[in-house]
This record gives sequence, structure tokens and C-alpha cells, in this order.
Amino acid sequence: MESSSSRVSVRSVRFAVLVCVAVVSFFFAIQLLSASLQTLSSVVRPLLIRQTGPLSYVETSWLSAYVMLNGSIVAAIALSLFSADLITVLELFLLVSGSRLGAAGIVLLSARWSSSARRRIRSPKRCDSRR
Repeated sequence: MESSSSRVSVRSVRFAVLVCVAVVSFFFAIQLLSASLQTLSSVVRPLLIRQTGPLSYVETSWLSAYVMLNGSIVAAIALSLFSADLITVLELFLLVSGSRLGAAGIVLLSARWSSSARRRIRSPKRCDSRR
């Protein structure tokens, strides 16, 4: 009985350590991206000035989430732009909102594709036996 409880505790400790390593790695990656953006701020700033209004930030992040097929990457880049003082709080909010909209669109498109593929597999092909 003791061996099964110790096995569970070893697994749970291993899982907790892996989660902590993943969280620390994520924050380290955000800091690394922020430091690199601060170095490249002279190149990035003119690109951000071209944005014409609030909707352009939403559109850019929404389209980027579609292209990358992942809205979390776009949100992480937006957070790094903010921590490098290249965008304001409002622009950060708009970029993150656009990335979430793009991620939701990806989920809806993949669900539609999966549903139609499932329907094609389930429905048998009808053959006309009257011929």
C-alpha cells in the first residue's frame, strides 16, 4: 500500500517540478524577447508608427494569429513590445484582443473542418441498386 502512495507522490512531485520549469522557461523567454526588442527598438519603432488607428492593431494581431496558427505567440510578442516600451497599454490591450479573436477563429475553423471530415467518414457512399 505504501509503494503505490509513494509512486503517486513521486509522480505528482515530478509533474509539479515540470510545471515550474515550464513557467520559469516561459518568463525567461518573454524577458529574452523583450531584451532583444529593446535592442532592435530603432528598427521596430518605425514599423509601429505606421499603424493608423486602434483597429489596425487588432487587425494586425488577428491576421498574425491566423498566419501563425497560434494566438499565444502573438500575445507574447505584444507583451514583449509593451515591456520594451514600444507600445502603450491601450495598444497592448488591442494586440492581445486581436490575438484572442484570431485564436478563436482558428478553433472555429478547425472544428468545422473536423466536423465535415467526420461526416464524410460516417456517411456510406450510396450506390444505386436499381440499375
